[in-house]
Amino acid sequence: MVLIPMLFTIIANLPANRALELDDTYVTGPVIALDDQSDWTVECDFVIEESFGALIDNQASSAGDGFMIEVSPSGRLALTVNGTVAGNSFDELTEVFLDYGRHYHVAVTYEYDVGTGLGDMYWYLNGVRYEALLQVDYAKSTFTPLHIGRLDTAAVKFFHGRIDNLHMAEELLYAADFEPSPMPPTPTASSVLLASFDMAEDGDPTYDDESGQGNTLTAQGSSIVPIDTIGLKGGYARLNGFTSKLTLDDLDLGAGTSVTFECDLRFISNVGFVPDMTLIDLLESGAAAMGGFGVRLDPSTQFLEVACKADGLPVSVTAVPYLITENQWHRVAVVLEYSAASLADLRVYVDGQLRFQGSVGYDQPPSRALTIGAARSDAGIFDDFFGGHLDQMRLSTSARISGLSYGHYPGIIEDDADTVGLWFFDENDVSPAAFTDSTSNGLDLLATEVEAAHTWTLPFWPTPDISPSPYVYVTPQLPWPDEWTIEFWARRPTNLEEVILDAYDSTNMTGMELFVDATHQLIMNSSGTDRVLGTLNLNEWNHVVIRQRIIAPGSPPTVPPTVRQIATINGVLQTVTGTFSGPVITATHLLLGNNDDSTKPMAGGIHSLRISSSLRYSGDSPPSRSSIGSDSGTLGVWSIDEGLGETLVDRGPGGHDFVLCDGTITFTSQPVDKTSCLGETVLISVSTLDPVTTFQWRKDGVELAGQTQGTLVLEDVTLADEGDYDCIVSIGCDTVASDLATLTINDTYEFTSWPMDQTICAGDSVDLVVTVEVAKLGGSFDLQWQKDGVDLAGETNETLSIANAESADSGSYRCRMQPQPFCSFQYSPLAVLDITGPSATAGPDQVLCLPGESITLQGNIDCLVTGTVTWLGPGSILNGDTLSPTVTPTALAGDYVYTLQFDYVGGSSSDDLTVQVRDYGFAFGNGMVDLGDILVMAAQWSDLVDVSFDVYPSGGDGSLDIRDMISLTQCHSFSP
Repeated sequence: MVLIPMLFTIIANLPANRALELDDTYVTGPVIALDDQSDWTVECDFVIEESFGALIDNQASSAGDGFMIEVSPSGRLALTVNGTVAGNSFDELTEVFLDYGRHYHVAVTYEYDVGTGLGDMYWYLNGVRYEALLQVDYAKSTFTPLHIGRLDTAAVKFFHGRIDNLHMAEELLYAADFEPSPMPPTPTASSVLLASFDMAEDGDPTYDDESGQGNTLTAQGSSIVPIDTIGLKGGYARLNGFTSKLTLDDLDLGAGTSVTFECDLRFISNVGFVPDMTLIDLLESGAAAMGGFGVRLDPSTQFLEVACKADGLPVSVTAVPYLITENQWHRVAVVLEYSAASLADLRVYVDGQLRFQGSVGYDQPPSRALTIGAARSDAGIFDDFFGGHLDQMRLSTSARISGLSYGHYPGIIEDDADTVGLWFFDENDVSPAAFTDSTSNGLDLLATEVEAAHTWTLPFWPTPDISPSPYVYVTPQLPWPDEWTIEFWARRPTNLEEVILDAYDSTNMTGMELFVDATHQLIMNSSGTDRVLGTLNLNEWNHVVIRQRIIAPGSPPTVPPTVRQIATINGVLQTVTGTFSGPVITATHLLLGNNDDSTKPMAGGIHSLRISSSLRYSGDSPPSRSSIGSDSGTLGVWSIDEGLGETLVDRGPGGHDFVLCDGTITFTSQPVDKTSCLGETVLISVSTLDPVTTFQWRKDGVELAGQTQGTLVLEDVTLADEGDYDCIVSIGCDTVASDLATLTINDTYEFTSWPMDQTICAGDSVDLVVTVEVAKLGGSFDLQWQKDGVDLAGETNETLSIANAESADSGSYRCRMQPQPFCSFQYSPLAVLDITGPSATAGPDQVLCLPGESITLQGNIDCLVTGTVTWLGPGSILNGDTLSPTVTPTALAGDYVYTLQFDYVGGSSSDDLTVQVRDYGFAFGNGMVDLGDILVMAAQWSDLVDVSFDVYPSGGDGSLDIRDMISLTQCHSFSP
């Protein structure tokens, strides 16, 4: 793939080279009365370095008017507004917790409502809009001096930190999310105050107002300091002090014994109690270990400590008596120059100056694990985590500095021949899995709970250049809704026709494509119909907002809604299109900078593209400034400021990164022929250089449903899987078929029958039989019977014979087959064999009789062997040694249990049955049973009987009726 360079400009955390520093100090200004009957905006950049307090106080608490912006003790922005009627109103921006040492741009807007005489106020933090106070009563402050960094009434709520680019203007600068510029604001006719502090020097009594309104600020112990960035590049790493760390499993410093460690650091003291903070650990701590070194910070003294070890000696720790200031960037360099056997000259540089020099015991460590941001014991346990920020870290195999000063302060550290690893921590991902090594050594650091923080970039490329070329950027298709907003900046340097966005399926003639024709008209093609949206200016940056609105809902999924499109170009509303049927998006990819057949490359530049799932602006007016941020309605937002340009990172929640596609597919691996056996799993793979790729596998030219990954997985293959396989690979701008791979099945045999589950008596014999037949070609096979997963020695035939079975033979049996040559095992289904011994059963389970009546019991012996039958129970038992004895229970009503016992060699088995004797004499008053008794029973039936009298027919029928009465009068028993 050909990569296209994209030039960009990186600047430091705070945009200018000086800022206002506040530490129990503050700044005052004249009375600045922002009008309460017109719009206004207040904005500034700030960094919290120690504690919270008031940023801007323009409120006269005694008079009850004005406003105040502060950082609350909870670490959030807070707003106080006072009016003529309602008194104080408060709002806290609870959505964002502010971090020490991080750069923020805050703006507060007031939008006056003429109808109500009230106003709506909004927060803008780093360009993201949040609701503050709606329809608030605000009255301007007319006689209170402006205070910056403290309340105006008392020496309380001091803000400790830095403030830059304070701007107050009587206009609505922001109406939606925006991308805050790192450059100082440009004053306009509506600016009331602008202080960038760039022209001020430390010790100046006043600071100029650059708005031209003469609102000079007065220092009240405050000072001006250079912006302390230590030459940061695109970003730095944030470590939380508890679990954050960077690791490399194995590091060999290579030749030489000297070493230099350099980095920029800013430690933060609000991470809880930590006894030590480790910057780097390359130390073998065991007494017999060879050597190594580590650098850490003691928060209690704020001194650096260097731990060194020589071969066979304990670790020695050297403290560097120089104060490392909290929340400030420091450049640190530690040099260990080998001087003699197990000795080195230790030099430590902080902020360009030599702060310590002395001799220490040291030997270069052998190949071992590297840890940054934590200490790792020899047992692999991590502790002493670092809390703060790291940037520009380098390890070298030489003593890089020998004099009194450090020549790389505060510049950029660069790679050279002695560099082992160099890390800038400026990854695009907020939570990257790893931070890359900027050298060619490939020592990428694994990141565990380490975040990337970014310095700001200019909003436009100095020389943007995606094309002219056949190249296109591709991302998987966005979930396009029926109503949406597209917004971007575009520069048009030629009259060539060019495509900006392509979500069009040329095969099905569906979707949409946004392009510019030779006359600079911006055109949206929706499902084959061109609709002119407006005209772009030549050789200028054009701000474009396109919205598609629903005019009438459709009937999903077959009938799309009726829509129209509205464009605003450079703040001017264009002619609204007529209504039409909303386009249906079926293309698999979204293309930027070209169409899907690579015939209309973009000839200019594009920047700050956002696609939203809603109409972002009310009415037909554009935002007053660029509004390229991210919120819950954002489908994708791309600032397009990456240095190399091969990936355009989606800053929104969807993760739709654009990836450069050069119009050709470069295979890194092709499918290859496979030979397999029946029942095995076969993998056929293809891969390309392009990460945004779709795959569709085919067998014998027919697409395989659902097989759309880079690897085709065929499980439990059969003869039907034999054939030719290939993959159709698409990267949005090209589609190519891979090489063919032929799958051949080598298996020659398969199981066609196998034993089922069965139960046999102890002492019986059984044969377990499998049948193996030729599946394809002749050959050989090996069999092995298993019981409960364990091979049975010598049992390698199709029949497994078990003679005189015992209980130990019970279990799960299967046969394993391996066709030759070298095929995987096949297994017959498991067959459960249950070996049972003699068992006695007696039944039925319940017998009913009358007092004095004799009945016959029934018994049975399973798996009968030689033994003795015995019946046990009350009353007389006749023929008790048979399975069908006659029994006369006692003449009293009750339940009697009889046991059939079978004794045989090796044990005994028994079973019980219950005989119920029921005395119905209460119904037989004259000594004989006749019709009169039945009639008496019928009259008193509900009082005399319960459910157990339901005896007719045998077992009952669920109701108590005359049949049950008659049955109860009979002189024989019934089995319920």
